[in-house]
Amino acid sequence: MGRLFKLRQLMSTVELPGNSKVLGAYVVPTRDAHDNEYVGKCDARREFLSGFTGSAGTVVVTHKEALLWTDGRYFTQAENQLDKNEWKLMKDSLPDTPEIEEWLGVCTNMESPYVGIDPTLISFSSWKNWEKALSREGKCLIAIENNLVDSIRVEEYNPSVLARPEDAIIAHDVEYAGETVQSKVERVREKLRAKKARLLVLTALDEVAWLLNLRGSDIPYNPVFYSYCIVTAAEVILFVDSCKLTESVLKHLSNVVSVKPYEDFLKYMRDVVCKDAGDADKIWVGPNCNYAIARLFDENRLLVKNTPVCSFKAVKNEREVEHMKACHVRDGVALCEYLMLVEEMVRSGEAVTEVSGAGMLDGLRSRQQLFVGLSFPTISSVGPNAAVIHYTPTEDTDRPLSNREIYLVDSGGQYLDGTTDVTRTLHFGNPTHFQRTCYTNVLKGHILLASQVIPSGTNGTRIDSLARSFLWNEGLDYQHGTGHGVGMFLNVHEGPCGIHFRRSENEEGIVENMILSNEPGYYHNGEFGIRIESLIVYRECKTPNNFGGQKFLKPETITFTPLARNLIDRSLLSPAEIQWVNDYHAECLAKLQPLLESQGKTKVLQWLRDSCAPLQN
Repeated sequence: MGRLFKLRQLMSTVELPGNSKVLGAYVVPTRDAHDNEYVGKCDARREFLSGFTGSAGTVVVTHKEALLWTDGRYFTQAENQLDKNEWKLMKDSLPDTPEIEEWLGVCTNMESPYVGIDPTLISFSSWKNWEKALSREGKCLIAIENNLVDSIRVEEYNPSVLARPEDAIIAHDVEYAGETVQSKVERVREKLRAKKARLLVLTALDEVAWLLNLRGSDIPYNPVFYSYCIVTAAEVILFVDSCKLTESVLKHLSNVVSVKPYEDFLKYMRDVVCKDAGDADKIWVGPNCNYAIARLFDENRLLVKNTPVCSFKAVKNEREVEHMKACHVRDGVALCEYLMLVEEMVRSGEAVTEVSGAGMLDGLRSRQQLFVGLSFPTISSVGPNAAVIHYTPTEDTDRPLSNREIYLVDSGGQYLDGTTDVTRTLHFGNPTHFQRTCYTNVLKGHILLASQVIPSGTNGTRIDSLARSFLWNEGLDYQHGTGHGVGMFLNVHEGPCGIHFRRSENEEGIVENMILSNEPGYYHNGEFGIRIESLIVYRECKTPNNFGGQKFLKPETITFTPLARNLIDRSLLSPAEIQWVNDYHAECLAKLQPLLESQGKTKVLQWLRDSCAPLQN
């Protein structure tokens, strides 16, 4: 029996209100109880059911239909991976695509009005929105305590696959963190007092890791660990599997943090926090806190907004900024060596493919000091595969690099002193006029965003169009955001800031020392894809005037890898843009040369000099 068939059988045997035992629909999100973007094998339910491997998407199954909602990064990938005989792709954010709750509300072929979901896999705010939308249409949102997909997975998987990892947690040295746990906790308590909140509940794993200066390896590519944390005026409680705590970590936490088992969190919240809290006590939870936790409290006692940790974490201190810059130098050396090697291989006729190239690059990164792992799966994509925005090379889709097609490589590393994310697009032969035009207009948008001074607190939606404007002049665009926040040896995609064409409800404005990506692109379906991505840190700058006493910020690029000279149409660049490219290339050479020399990489250094030679007006 197929997995959808088994799920529909289970949907017919659920205990529901009244006499009904049939769920009309069952919703399977991607994310886990902590709202992680990447999930561990133990939580990969949506992928198990649908076969779609992208990092974002939500499945809805009725007794007659199976649908997947995903965003523009994954339209092509989903079309390739979904069984068209069983699944329908819903292209999220397009004008003709309804929101999930809207579709469920008007769906007329459901066996019952009950829509089920695991309450640990939906945020409190989303639950309230869905509940309201469905009730207007006579439908009812139901919490299904025992996950139906898990009931199928236990039949097919070894129990070890579904178990949480037990890898050890490590302390994140204050040399890299730039602030002690005690200092961070006191800043959080100041915010609690200001909001008159009794306690703060942290459910996001990167927030727990940041606050306690700890790192782990439970989630692929994100150095975090399964945990919860409660902060009050008197104590900090970490809920985590004790087997993960070494003596050095326990010493690191001593006198500040007490530890309880991960499995006891909900019980502690129910039996201790709920009973001890007064009617006027506010409980602060983040907007992505899951419904299973939030429902324990009366709604009028919940303070649902970005936690202070979420906001603090996004604003790097000076030591974190300096370390992020340092790790980008080592990362740039690895990427430049890789680009030199694959260029040589293609020109000499030596075989190199998307998969083997990704392996080469990953290996070169791993040899750099303080390397811990990748920050996401390397996107190594040739020709039409590069038009798949978040493509992952596999043996089935592997294409050789050649001098006939564009090559896009998007990659990054986790280092003890920072996180990197960089995309470069290359052509090892003679690109077409259209390809050069597209690349140059992407580059012009990249330059404009990398140069634009903004008032502190500017929301990312106000500047997203800067990166798109030159493409728009050509009738072109791209279906993803222009920038995302980046953690410091934490998640490569980090809130609450971003640069996007639609504003998130909980998005915060850009302030000094936030680090974001700058990554406009263009994707010509079935032929090629282009993206230029570097990280930028916003720094205070002096301006001729100071309107309203406002602080102004200027981005500083901290990624050091040259651009593709043969894809640049200089006739489309202004003198100021040519100067920007030349200045950027001069900085790449100045930053990378000392390390290349110390590592004895003379060939790479010569390649870098050639790649960074000034463009002529």
